[in-house]
Amino acid sequence: MDGTSRGWVAAVLPRPHLIHVGQLSELPRAAAIGIDIPLGFPGPGERRPAEVAALERLGSRRSSLFPTPVRSVYDATDYTHACHISREASGRAISRQTWSLRNKVLEAEQTLAGQPVIEVHPETVFATIAGAPAEFPKPSWDGLVERSNLLTSVGLTPSVFTGCAGAAKPDDVVDAIAAAWVASRWLAGEAEALGAASGQDCPIWT
Repeated sequence: MDGTSRGWVAAVLPRPHLIHVGQLSELPRAAAIGIDIPLGFPGPGERRPAEVAALERLGSRRSSLFPTPVRSVYDATDYTHACHISREASGRAISRQTWSLRNKVLEAEQTLAGQPVIEVHPETVFATIAGAPAEFPKPSWDGLVERSNLLTSVGLTPSVFTGCAGAAKPDDVVDAIAAAWVASRWLAGEAEALGAASGQDCPIWT
């Protein structure tokens, strides 16, 4: 699963197809769900071990991972309030990009509770497949080709996926396919956990 401007796009396996939905509640049940949204949170003044490990893997693509704030930030009523909560907890405000994830973070938390769901960071997945950070920015043509080729190398050629991606951008789709690959690895007991579950935190899987 990856978020889009109008909902979510899912890459579904083993029959490779795409689904675009407005809300997570519209999705059919699945044996495993890999989602590109924070599911774990740091303690006050701390960093998530999962994100520290992911940043090491990302190297030159570190900027693709926004640091997750403490959980209470997402209970704020607006961005200013969220920054105040974050400063109280960690000494720093949050970015606009982090705040823009609020609705999707809350939706995932409320809708997927009790389901077999794991957190995935697609850019970390691409670095894992390649054994090194991606060379080109994902939204660029070269970046899209690079990541499509990496997915093909693990048996998931994007062009064979049928269905409808709706409002999803091409980079949303390759991210969703990367998350599906990790979910299938998790089911098979082959996925790698970056960080460990503790408190409100959970691993990022790859």
